[in-house]
Amino acid sequence: MTMHVEREQLAAAHSTARQKLLAERKHDHWTGELSSSPLCTAAAISALVLAERHVDDTPEEGSALEHSWHSGMLVRSELSELFSQSLRWLAEQQNEDGGWGDADCGHSTLAATLMVKAAFHLTGVPAKYANLLHSAESYIEAQGDIAGLKKHFSDDKPFVAAILAICAMADIVPWRKVPSLPFELACLPESFFRMQRLAGFGSMLPLVVAVGQAKNHHSPSRNPLAKGLRHQAEGPSHVALARVQAADGSFSGSTLYTSFVIACLASQGQSEDPQVRKGTNYLLSKVRSDGSWSVCPDKDVSNTVLALQALGWNLGEPSSQAGEPSPEAEAALRWLMSAQMSEDTSRSGDAAGWPSSHCPGAVGNSFDTAGALIALAEWRRRWPRCRTAEITGAALDGVRWLIERQNRDGGWALSFRGSGKMAQEISSTDVTCQAMLALNAWKKVLRKSASSHPLIQSIERDLLKGLAFLDSQQRPEGSWWPLWSGSEFHPQGANPVIGTAQVLRVFSEMQVWQTTMAQRAVRWLVDVQFPSGSWGSGHVPSPKSVTRKKPVEREVHSVGSVEETAIAIKSLLPFAARIPAVQTSVNDGLSWLIEAASTLSQLDPTLVALYPPKVWYHDRQLACSLAVNTLAAACRANEVKTADVDTVHV
Repeated sequence: MTMHVEREQLAAAHSTARQKLLAERKHDHWTGELSSSPLCTAAAISALVLAERHVDDTPEEGSALEHSWHSGMLVRSELSELFSQSLRWLAEQQNEDGGWGDADCGHSTLAATLMVKAAFHLTGVPAKYANLLHSAESYIEAQGDIAGLKKHFSDDKPFVAAILAICAMADIVPWRKVPSLPFELACLPESFFRMQRLAGFGSMLPLVVAVGQAKNHHSPSRNPLAKGLRHQAEGPSHVALARVQAADGSFSGSTLYTSFVIACLASQGQSEDPQVRKGTNYLLSKVRSDGSWSVCPDKDVSNTVLALQALGWNLGEPSSQAGEPSPEAEAALRWLMSAQMSEDTSRSGDAAGWPSSHCPGAVGNSFDTAGALIALAEWRRRWPRCRTAEITGAALDGVRWLIERQNRDGGWALSFRGSGKMAQEISSTDVTCQAMLALNAWKKVLRKSASSHPLIQSIERDLLKGLAFLDSQQRPEGSWWPLWSGSEFHPQGANPVIGTAQVLRVFSEMQVWQTTMAQRAVRWLVDVQFPSGSWGSGHVPSPKSVTRKKPVEREVHSVGSVEETAIAIKSLLPFAARIPAVQTSVNDGLSWLIEAASTLSQLDPTLVALYPPKVWYHDRQLACSLAVNTLAAACRANEVKTADVDTVHV
């Protein structure tokens, strides 16, 4: 590949970004910095207000309240101060249209705005923020209010019910508007859900039980049969809820879900229930210094995997990287291996996968399991004789775990192999691509070390099924839309740049260069590059090859992001040597990325990621990891030798 950028500039940009990424390491792993969330902050405030509201200031001696975290004026005073601080933070986050975003600096969403409105009402200080709430009302009405919320989350009834339940507790929505949830199903054995291919129900069980019980408590069914059935199910379902609460007091490893559960239980007068006490302590332990919360504490496994892939396990001094891993790499490996789910850490008894976070309540998922497997395959490539048995054993367990989760359509869902009735069970191109990259990487490892291993045939069969799934998902213009990556600037919230780039990387690794799918995707990705050389999803520019006589109106936002540009360049690099137009596109993109890399610490992160279900968030480390990964790949492709890049990597 012929470069237009100076080799020295490329090497310097890579070194700068690499040093920034290394500086963010916390001893043996990376935690990143997850965005504060108005949505989650409002939910946490609501939960704490409701938990505090249903207790006595002066408990009798010897009562259960005597040693409650709620009791005593000192605690109430501290909570009041926290509420005031959190409300001030929320007031500062209101957008010009009157709404609030899921993440700080994000576009307004109906879910976040309804939750913030409820939080202000629950705290009893709406009069102080009258103008603020008046603007919020206008935004909510413009977005369709409850009908708009249900339409947006049409495939996630528990989440809608949780938001509306909080609103009902704040007396801004009648309880009859809150959907009923079948919390009585929690009384059924797990084998029932496996037989019915409803594995996703387990992940939603905390919301289904807590919100379902709250709805039944405040607005019971008029049907005598249903009323009697749910009355009988209250006790057993509560036991089921306690069983899935993590040791740290969280539910599903999520601050947001924990807030919903605690609010619903407290609204029924259960403030002194052990689950509520543990949950409130968890929420209080996760509040940030400015009074805000994020949707989950961190994504340290995801961030560590991204960093290791970007750095190629080169974590120590360059002189220590040649013959054996550095102490820093060894420490990171131990941490990553410890994050793998075991029978002791998997609450569902479903071990061998990796979660997105190493926190007690996290659950393994296909995307992060695949990412960890890719990182371990890279270790095996670099140091094939170092800790071979340990790494191979853990990785093959993960490979089998991943194979078992392939859906019948050939794709992979985020969390479960199921019926596809829930978002976590639906096959998606982004998760499928990650799974295929992991399986292909370990197929290569096994061919070198154990060419007759029985898993090789299984992997090859599943990869062919995955290619067929990707073929079925390509859109007419040549792009793919991922499910768990998006763009706030895209009209449908999709991110075709990231989706298409992910698929092209699979084609590159599997060497399916000449397929019609690949050629159409390459042309599309080149055509939607911005004139600056960057990529983004704010609008799709007219193809460069098309000449128009009249100017075409375009959306205002046409600024690319580091995240999308880095992913696009990395996916096009293997095609650059074969197609001149791609080479030009890559060179333009690299020029933009090199300049951006010098100011990574000052750049605002881009909202390109979604947290189930459809909740926006950003992580400041993402841009840095992706930039390092792409700049290192560009150095290898152009044989730019630096002390930090393994030039023989393929």
